[in-house]
Amino acid sequence: MKCSNIYKNLSGYLLISTLILFVVFNVFTPAGTSSLQAESFPLLRRGSEGPQVEKLQSKLRGSGFKVSGEDGYFGLQTEIAVKQFQQHLDLMVDGLAGEETLSTLKSVQEDKIVPLRQVEPAAWSEVNEIFNRTDVVLVTDIESGLSLRVSRIYGTNHADVEPVKPEDAEVLRKIFGGEWSWERRPVVVQIQDRLLAGSITGMPHGENVNGHITDNNFAGHFDIHFRGSRRHKDNAVDEQHQNKIEKAAEKKWPLFRQK
Repeated sequence: MKCSNIYKNLSGYLLISTLILFVVFNVFTPAGTSSLQAESFPLLRRGSEGPQVEKLQSKLRGSGFKVSGEDGYFGLQTEIAVKQFQQHLDLMVDGLAGEETLSTLKSVQEDKIVPLRQVEPAAWSEVNEIFNRTDVVLVTDIESGLSLRVSRIYGTNHADVEPVKPEDAEVLRKIFGGEWSWERRPVVVQIQDRLLAGSITGMPHGENVNGHITDNNFAGHFDIHFRGSRRHKDNAVDEQHQNKIEKAAEKKWPLFRQK
């Protein structure tokens, strides 16, 4: 008789406990909390691959950041886009797509999307006045969408520049297919809040002339031409550069926030 009563009491306690837990989780839990808890934000970084990276690339592209393809591989270009997004939204800029970055990207509002502006074919005489020695600007290759930061060293007929950091030198080499090259390529040069049409080569030269950056893994400098720029060796206009500049001037391009 006593065992039967004990069993009934235990059963009653278990039933009450179960009901209490049900009420707590279904009544007092705020709406939407369970779905947020169920959604995990993996840490995505260089070398990551799969559907989560495809979603990241799709969202970055939809928000105005340059990702050439949605192939599901987190490579250099995706890392650059993540860094640009983080800088644009005042997040920690580390190129890692973790919980803060992914959740912010998911909820980004229309007024946060990077605005597009027409690229200007500014004359070298004007650029020479606003792009001063040691200034750091953002250069983006139109065809690949890859961006790097460069600093002006000198140059009277065109801008002689060098990558700011080793990773910027790595981007430059990537733009030219992994090899240094004299090929001309159209670029967008962001100087302050202006987007200017330019053309670059990817061959380091002038190693005997000291720049002001010594730890960028880049021996020498490379060239940026603008409309009306001339070569230093013969003071002539380089028509290949000018053709690439006109190509860049046809584009509308994102204006990335700079710090």
